[in-house]
Amino acid sequence: MLQDLFDLSEHEVLRNRMLVAEQGLLTSRSTSPREEEARQTARARTRELEYVWASFLAGAMRSGAVPETDPRLMTRAILGLYNSIWQWYRPAGTIALQPIADFYKDRVLAMLGVGPEGLIRTRMVA
Repeated sequence: MLQDLFDLSEHEVLRNRMLVAEQGLLTSRSTSPREEEARQTARARTRELEYVWASFLAGAMRSGAVPETDPRLMTRAILGLYNSIWQWYRPAGTIALQPIADFYKDRVLAMLGVGPEGLIRTRMVA
């Protein structure tokens, strides 16, 4: 699943960069009804994405695949880490996407308390 997050075309990378750059606009109401409707739709999709991730993580926690913690908070940490890539990554830059993917996948697994061999540490339940 984590590898799929980085299986992107150059167009998809540029789309992610644009989406992350525009996320700040979701916090401010618009006076235009059409723009406000689009903003509300985008906010709803963001909430849906967070819900799906949190549900996935909660299931993994229940099954013992990852240590128990607050799934919503973990979701936001993972998505925040992932989205941060698109603020600085350039497809024609000095670092290729695959080494970045490997680095970030390892960081996400460490946040989850999981390594390549499975569970690596336990966490206190918040």
